Amino acid sequence: METRKTTQKSIRSEIDTNIKENGYTLSKLGELSGVNPGHLSEILNSNPPRAITIGQLDTLAKVFKKAPGWLYELYPEECIAEGKISRPRLIPYLVRCAEIGRQDCIDVVVSRLLENPKNVSILFTVAEQLFQTGGKAMSVPFYQLVIEAEKDSHSDHFLISQYRLFRALQGTSPDNSNENDSISRKVTRKTFLTGKIGIPKRTMTTVEYGSKAVKTTGSLVEYFQGRVVDSNYVNVKYSYKEYYSKKSKDL
Repeated sequence: METRKTTQKSIRSEIDTNIKENGYTLSKLGELSGVNPGHLSEILNSNPPRAITIGQLDTLAKVFKKAPGWLYELYPEECIAEGKISRPRLIPYLVRCAEIGRQDCIDVVVSRLLENPKNVSILFTVAEQLFQTGGKAMSVPFYQLVIEAEKDSHSDHFLISQYRLFRALQGTSPDNSNENDSISRKVTRKTFLTGKIGIPKRTMTTVEYGSKAVKTTGSLVEYFQGRVVDSNYVNVKYSYKEYYSKKSKDL
């Protein structure tokens, strides 16, 4: 009875197969792709192997005359291994998946990322890169994921995602904003102190926001044993350029 040997498909096995089919040496492949032959050898032959970037994979796809997105379904293993995530590889991969329409790959990665709430920051970074490089429509699903997954509705990620989503759906740029076309971000924060050692202060915050330039108004009020001991009025205006570049203003 004939025994059929099966080989698990992997990025490296597929690259190796295409090298042999085309009769290339690593030196020749390096010449055609612009990837250092030493790096190619480490990617294919080292143990453990050197990680391949999504840019290198795209370059090899062109050399082998493959369609954009070649082997993308296998690439998550380059980014997520044994519970550890490589942001420098994963973020460009998700951006590229969005650019070429590989939603299937995005869905697989997102389901793994959302197992840990801390990974929402990765989705936010992807959305920001797409938004800032002209891919506003492509950024929409990522901002929506951030809004749905972010537990703190007062966080910068949540608030910025709300705004970016609004702008992306409107199809206009925040660089055109001005103070008259403004958003109001109203903050009221009241801090209650018990006056007893060992009992932490409790803080209550309310935030209201709308649509375009940023204005923070309200009062920071401190109470001690039910008495107001300090109250500071806040009225600060920001342009969106200032706000999103994190240039702070004194309250």
